[in-house]
This record gives sequence, C-alpha cells and structure tokens, in this order.
Amino acid sequence: MQYAANKRLRRCRRLGFGTVEWEEYLEERMKKVIACLLIGIFLACSAGTSVAAAKERGGVLGFFIGCCFGIRSGVAYNEGKDLHFREWGLVIPIAGFVISIWNGLDCSKGITSKELATQYGATYY
Repeated sequence: MQYAANKRLRRCRRLGFGTVEWEEYLEERMKKVIACLLIGIFLACSAGTSVAAAKERGGVLGFFIGCCFGIRSGVAYNEGKDLHFREWGLVIPIAGFVISIWNGLDCSKGITSKELATQYGATYY
C-alpha cells in the first residue's frame, strides 16, 4: 500500500501537480468515466426498446411520453391513443400550472374516462 502511495506522489511531482490537485484531477476524470458508462448503459438498454417499437408503438416517443406525462399516458399512447391538448399543455411552463389546476378541478368533480371520451372523442381516451 505504501508503495502505491509513493508511486502516486512521484507521478504527481513529475507532472507538476500537488497531491490535492492530482486528487481533484482524478475526481473529475472519474466523473467523466462514470457519465460515459451511464450513457453507454442507457443506449444499450434503449436498443431493445427500439427493436420492440418496430412491431408496435413505443420507442423513443413512447419513452418521452411516459417520462414527461406519466405511465397512464405512455401506455395509452402505446395502445394507439393520442395525447390530449391538456397533456401537451403540461409541458409549457406557466400554462402547465393552470392546466394542472384545471385537471384537478375536473377530477374533484368525479369525471370518468368514459365522459371524457364522449366529450373529446375516443382517440384520446
């Protein structure tokens, strides 16, 4: 163990680093390595979803819909439903707050999916 510490100290001096600077350099380097590994894992996992998307809906757009709008919207999209304007409006910063309150008021009234389907059409609900 002592040999490794001495070797590291000699390397720091040879490169012109102090021990603190060298540790900061290694820490930054490890952050980059970890970020690259996470990106690689994410891309490797998403390759399976794009193969599944060729058979039916899903893929990248299904991922973003599930991520931004929730599991119900993502599953409804995969089943062939489109997103309602209220769901798209949630992404807009100020309008999203207003639409969230509007959705909450409708839900407090006890509105169901069947009522929304008759009001807006079956392609959304």
